[in-house]
Amino acid sequence: MTDLQPVSQVEIDRLVDGELDERQQRALLARLDRTPDGWRRCALTFLEDRAWRRQMSRLIQPVHNEDSARVRSRRVRKPTWQTTRLLAVCASWLAAFGLGAGWMWLTEAGRSPEAPRRAEPVAAVQSAQTPSSPSRRAEIQGHQPSSVSAGAAPVDAAKDQAVTTTGGPSRAESLRLLVQHRSGETEVLDVPVVDVLNAEELWRTQQRTAAERLRERLERLGHRVRTQRWLIPVPLRDGRQLVLPVEELDVQPTRFASYQ
Repeated sequence: MTDLQPVSQVEIDRLVDGELDERQQRALLARLDRTPDGWRRCALTFLEDRAWRRQMSRLIQPVHNEDSARVRSRRVRKPTWQTTRLLAVCASWLAAFGLGAGWMWLTEAGRSPEAPRRAEPVAAVQSAQTPSSPSRRAEIQGHQPSSVSAGAAPVDAAKDQAVTTTGGPSRAESLRLLVQHRSGETEVLDVPVVDVLNAEELWRTQQRTAAERLRERLERLGHRVRTQRWLIPVPLRDGRQLVLPVEELDVQPTRFASYQ
């Protein structure tokens, strides 16, 4: 009669993580059946794994519970040591449209019938098409906004009023922007457009952007966050030029941030 080989915790961990093939799994289950405390240890490991997954998923909860609900991010299954990038459009005093695949023209057919209103500052997470490197940004800056995305109605130059006057000397115009996320879902954003002569005054008096609040919330949780900013100029059909300020949050999640 051979001595029963004890079941190590490493083997149980591999079983819980799904790292064993079918033959190894059957053999380990048979050994657990013959081990006095085998099934108890296996059950405790499963409960521990579930508790860890729940705690790790809560690390990104503040991103989705932003007070203004104006910051959206792609759901992350669990944090890793790899860098996670959140690209936030800082639509605080300037905005732009027609930036290629990630942005689409907002035609008369896609507008809401309600009367124009002044848009509040909005921040939205852009999809993977947003430029994250200088070369990609240069490529998009050189793109002429002449193409209309599939499914959009033809644009009449005389009626294409994506930038509308809404009143007020310093915040006179607003822009309705149609954004397509990586998942294929589209979202309409209302962003304010300000004359460049009034931009400095508005920048001084403006409250914190949603991207800044998001960065502070992540830093309080213990994550490491780096910020990069750049401007993207876009020519309009009437000869004017819009400049889109983009802020990129480079987030490196910390595994044990929730316990700090």
